[in-house]
Amino acid sequence: MGQNPLSQPLNQFDDPADVVDTRPVYRLSALDLYDIPEARDRILRLLAESGEALSLEQLLPGPNQQTAQTQTETRLRRRSAWSATFVASLELAKQGDVALAQAENFDPIIVSVSSSDQPLLSSMGETTSTERSDDAGASAPHPARLA
Repeated sequence: MGQNPLSQPLNQFDDPADVVDTRPVYRLSALDLYDIPEARDRILRLLAESGEALSLEQLLPGPNQQTAQTQTETRLRRRSAWSATFVASLELAKQGDVALAQAENFDPIIVSVSSSDQPLLSSMGETTSTERSDDAGASAPHPARLA
C-alpha cells in the first residue's frame, strides 16, 4: 500500500517548524468613533444647560477640528455621532430621564427632561402619560413613543 492520495496535497499546506511567516498583516486602524455613554452624558449636560427641550440634532457633538480626517472618516464620525446620540436618547427615554416627541413622521425628534409635574411638549400637540382622557377606553401615548 502506498501513501494516502490526500496526504500529499495536504502536506503542501504544512509549514516547516523553522520557517516563520514574515508577510505583512493588514491591521485596521483604530477608529475614533462616538460611544453611547459619552452621548448619554452629553444629552443630559446639554439639556441641563439649556433648560428647555432640544432637537436631536442640537444634541450632536461639535465638529472635531483637532485632527485632520479624510472625507470618509468625517462621514463615518458623523454617522457614529448620530447613531450614538439616537440610541442614547432612546435609552434615557426608556429609563424615564428624558422624553422624546416627534410631531409627524420625518419631523425633528425633540428631547426634553422628563417631568411628571408638567405635560411635555404640549405646544407640539403631543399628549403625555400625565394627560388622560375622560373617555373610559382611551389611553394616552407614552411620551417616549415616536410618531
